[in-house]
Amino acid sequence: MDIVLQIGAPRCAHATFHAYMAGNAGLLRRHGIGFWGPERLRALTAGDRAPGRVALALEKAERSGIRHLVASAPSVCGSARDSLRTSRICPGAGGRLDRVMTLFAGRVTRVALVIRAPDRFWASALSVAVGLGRTLPESRDLARLTAAGGWRDTVERAARAAAGAELVVLAHEEIAALPDRRLWHLTGGALLPPLTQAREWLNPAPDMAALRRTTGTEEPAGEGRWMPFGPRARALLRDRYSEDLLWLAAGANGLARLATERGNRPGEAGAHPPPGETRGRRDDIEEGRMVGHR
Repeated sequence: MDIVLQIGAPRCAHATFHAYMAGNAGLLRRHGIGFWGPERLRALTAGDRAPGRVALALEKAERSGIRHLVASAPSVCGSARDSLRTSRICPGAGGRLDRVMTLFAGRVTRVALVIRAPDRFWASALSVAVGLGRTLPESRDLARLTAAGGWRDTVERAARAAAGAELVVLAHEEIAALPDRRLWHLTGGALLPPLTQAREWLNPAPDMAALRRTTGTEEPAGEGRWMPFGPRARALLRDRYSEDLLWLAAGANGLARLATERGNRPGEAGAHPPPGETRGRRDDIEEGRMVGHR
């Protein structure tokens, strides 16, 4: 049984992916795809008896015909509040991941890490925090986040904790924001996923109008998504992200593989993910989209 552990930064459409997997559970299960969401995983991994519970659950899944099991644990990387408090993206990616990998007793095939451009990540995290009552960030707060490290440190910590499993990195902007594309890569291109709920968008960050209602002021001014960083700071964050993506694309010193739209694995020119479609389009499940497993 192929076991994939999905982790990743908060504010990376995890709620959307979980709803997609739940909404298509019956169809996916008929094609050998199983899913453990965060609640199931927390229940299995809590307490002293966690290793035994995980082992029994894996045995049961395999006996039921599951060929690909996706276990989602985005909280392994820490919450958005953790990131803002520490000024670090995914502060828990090392120790927490190490514990989960230990509970799976070496059976995880690959760890999938979802990442996002830092300017958008921090903007989304701040929007949610302000929406929950936090004061608007001051210039020194934004300067501290601008100076925070990029994704290389997170990838390196995750690779050490992955304990020999393949580490695959999925960029939110290119792949992971769309749940069907994410699933295609998580399963190693084993199927063309269903489109039901594939373009639903859950838990968006509040826009600027909503933030003004929360703050009771005229700030932040404007409409649409809030971008608290100025042009120079945003350019610095974007440049750092570009450097991280180039490092990942070059092989990340053998630590990780960057999933791309051109193919699921290096050298597989014929392997392509499902085509993208505009958000909001409603599609019906098509059995014909499901293909044989590798």
